[in-house]
Amino acid sequence: MGIPNILINLNNLSEGFFSEFFSSHAGVKFVNKVEGYVETIKTWNPPDRVEIKKMSLDLASNSSGVLMIPIPKEGIFKGLKNIDKAEAIEEIVNIELSLPIGTYVKKPPFTERYLGFVFANGMTNSVTKEALMQCDKILDPIIE
Repeated sequence: MGIPNILINLNNLSEGFFSEFFSSHAGVKFVNKVEGYVETIKTWNPPDRVEIKKMSLDLASNSSGVLMIPIPKEGIFKGLKNIDKAEAIEEIVNIELSLPIGTYVKKPPFTERYLGFVFANGMTNSVTKEALMQCDKILDPIIE
């Protein structure tokens, strides 16, 4: 997911089967001839990978989950390492920080806040859970 798709609509089969799912999906184009395929490749400016991934998961997802990024120690929150690695996991839809950089944070139970949240959509609960668990291992809060 996250890759734009151009479907060649031979004998109206592609559009006939898939238009209900993809007619309003900005990451999918239907063309009627090979020439249209080539022209679309040359001229189409599809949404970026992250946006297509979100749209695709909205269509296909059977399971959603959220990881609350915990505060591992007291100090000044400087950022979050490895966000790009976590976002590369197919089921991860979004990672949002809920505290501004520079915020003084305390470890639970002395706070009721989280550094942020990771949102995931997957085909099954176990796939979604595994993606969130991978993020928990990958993401590394910087607190000094």
